Amino acid sequence: MILIVDGTLRGVGWTSFTCPVTDAIAAFDLITSYVARGFQINHAKMFERGLQIDLPAEIFSPHSEGCPFESLRWEWEQVLRERPVCPSKLHKQVYINWNRRLVRYYDRQINQVIEGILRLEYKIRQSNPQPAANAPTAGTERQKFVLQSRYARVQALENLRQNTVRKLKSLEASFG
Repeated sequence: MILIVDGTLRGVGWTSFTCPVTDAIAAFDLITSYVARGFQINHAKMFERGLQIDLPAEIFSPHSEGCPFESLRWEWEQVLRERPVCPSKLHKQVYINWNRRLVRYYDRQINQVIEGILRLEYKIRQSNPQPAANAPTAGTERQKFVLQSRYARVQALENLRQNTVRKLKSLEASFG
């Protein structure tokens, strides 16, 4: 898989910065590590076996309210449609490997959302230590709503992960 990124770092423009990556999760990790170091993403795309996935630059903004992976849900679902349809005896190991990758994807996405929850909880505590007369501000209410939606997202991801783990265990048991 190839990742191609356009952006700016310390006033210097980078065009078609190309990086080989092992999978989509590694590509996302690489981009977010660049952004954490001050690289401003203008455009990013991934190529694998003739498939191109454009990654919206705004999701990698350090000022983005949402979790980056939530914004890529549609693209990721397109990639997932390529999974093996029927795990025949010859292709069962491919199907097992694919399910293992999916479990790792869910693990990383859950961790990403939890990190966002922790940052938001800290931000809420810092911005509103003890409001006068316990009157919540509009900003605090919005932050709490976002926090609740992130908790729901973690639960949904955990349910998907558990289903995949059950499927994987069943495949591994029948493979031997």
